[in-house]
Amino acid sequence: LQELAQTKTKQSPRYKILGTTGPDHAKQFSVGVFLENKMIGEGAGPSKQVAEEAAAAKALEQLE
Repeated sequence: LQELAQTKTKQSPRYKILGTTGPDHAKQFSVGVFLENKMIGEGAGPSKQVAEEAAAAKALEQLE
C-alpha cells in the first residue's frame, strides 16, 4: 500500500484508531487508513497491527 500510495500521490498513508470495543482482555480495534485526508480503507481486528493490515488490504482494493 505504501509503495502504491507514494507512486500515485507522493504521500504515505496514515493510520488512525477509530475506536475500540470489548473488555481489556479481548479488545477489538477499528482502524482507518487515510491518504490526502480521505479515508480509503477501514479494518478491524484483535490488535492494532491486524486492524491496520485489514485496513491496508481494503485500501489496496480501492486504489487498484
